[in-house]
Amino acid sequence: MDREILIKQVTFLRQQGMSIRAIASDLAVSKSRVERALNSLAQTDESAVSPVALAELTVPPFVGRLPEIESLRTALGFAMSGRGQMAMLAGEPGIGKTRISRELSDGSEREGVQTLWGWCYEDEGAPPFWPWIQAIRAYVGGADASTLEAEMGAGAADIAALLPEIHNKLPGLAPLPVLSPEL
Repeated sequence: MDREILIKQVTFLRQQGMSIRAIASDLAVSKSRVERALNSLAQTDESAVSPVALAELTVPPFVGRLPEIESLRTALGFAMSGRGQMAMLAGEPGIGKTRISRELSDGSEREGVQTLWGWCYEDEGAPPFWPWIQAIRAYVGGADASTLEAEMGAGAADIAALLPEIHNKLPGLAPLPVLSPEL
């Protein structure tokens, strides 16, 4: 994505009150690219970036939770070697679930691993599979059609049932068969 266009998009989305992570997800770019765009904007026009946005760029050092982050890094290593993994962070609000996730994600991105984010909606009314839809949507937005077709394979139509914008990149997908509820 062109740097100037990215800066304009980031500026607009920040004015709408979106977080850096949400902007990165919506634009299908890394969080660090959004942060660089905000830093660049702050250097050229200090009044264009709110103090809250600038404060978000200064993250305090990660302290504690070493067993948890090491466990997650081990799971990531297994996943990268082809042995799928799943980890769940659970607990009371404010105990650091997002911060641990951010540390793992940031470290992984520095090593060239693509990370995708989805989050649960706290109240009722979220669509089914909402965290997965958000992560897949971010990926689909940044991938070209041939990559999507190769990676999704025969399951592309099934995934498109949850995320209809896949049809924009893969217009030739066969519709899913209509199943009888009697079966």
